[in-house]
Amino acid sequence: MMKVYEDKYIVVISSNSQATYLYNELMKNDIYVEFISTPAKIVSGCSKSIIFKSKDRKKIALEIKNNKVKIYGVYRMIKDDKDYDYIKTDFRICG
Repeated sequence: MMKVYEDKYIVVISSNSQATYLYNELMKNDIYVEFISTPAKIVSGCSKSIIFKSKDRKKIALEIKNNKVKIYGVYRMIKDDKDYDYIKTDFRICG
C-alpha cells in the first residue's frame, strides 16, 4: 500500500458558525482553502473543517487568533490507495 504525505492539513473547528466565519474571512483575504464536513475518522458528529496548504499556515494561524476561533486540532492528510488517513500534528497554529 502506497502512502503519500500530501501538503494538505485539516483544521477541525469546534463551532460550525465559527468555521463558516473563518472560511469567509480567509476567502476575503485571497487565502485558498476548502470547507468540508469533518471526516468521521477524526471526530464523530457534524463539525466543519478547513483544508489548507502549509504555505498558508501563518496567515491561517493569524486569522484563527484574531477571530478567537476555537479549534479541536490540526491534522496532516495522508493519502493511501483509496482514502485519506489523518495524523494529529503539533502544528503551532496559535502561536
